[in-house]
Amino acid sequence: MNTKRMLPIAAVLLSTLALPVSAALTFNVDFGRDGDYDSSFSLGFDKTTWADIYISGVDSPGLISVGFELDYDYSALKILNAKAEGWDFYNFSSFTDSPLIVNAGMLVDTRIGDNILLASVQFQGIAATATSTDVKIVDGINNDFILSNGTPLDVEAPTIPQPGSMLLLASGLLGLLIAKNRLELRTKEQ
Repeated sequence: MNTKRMLPIAAVLLSTLALPVSAALTFNVDFGRDGDYDSSFSLGFDKTTWADIYISGVDSPGLISVGFELDYDYSALKILNAKAEGWDFYNFSSFTDSPLIVNAGMLVDTRIGDNILLASVQFQGIAATATSTDVKIVDGINNDFILSNGTPLDVEAPTIPQPGSMLLLASGLLGLLIAKNRLELRTKEQ
């Protein structure tokens, strides 16, 4: 291993730390359209409410297609209506006792930024008493968030920030260089 060859490699790896990091995708649900994001809500028997589902942290080139499952407590809630305003086309699975599958897309334009409305769903309480329930987004099979350049995003996989990975790799290489130099110095001294 040549020390002179390793130094430029370590310098290049360290310089990649200056690359911008894309923010992680975050999802929010606004129950009752009051402007507050919640992870759960309570709904009495035969009462209705709308839940607006938003995504944030979408960087360039932007989303052109979305697909996800909306999971909820089927014993406490029933879906009355669903829509995806602002998308050129959209499709929902039937409103049965299973996750609601949402697919939407753009023909030409893309969605970039924060608080992008994915879909709105109207729930009705069907439990005998008011129950608190969670609504969560699940990345199902063949459901993806696709960027306009064709890159699929996995919304459940943990993301490893590139600068952290590069720093770890560069510091490891630097450590190997230092260890090699010390070993060469000890060999020359003997």
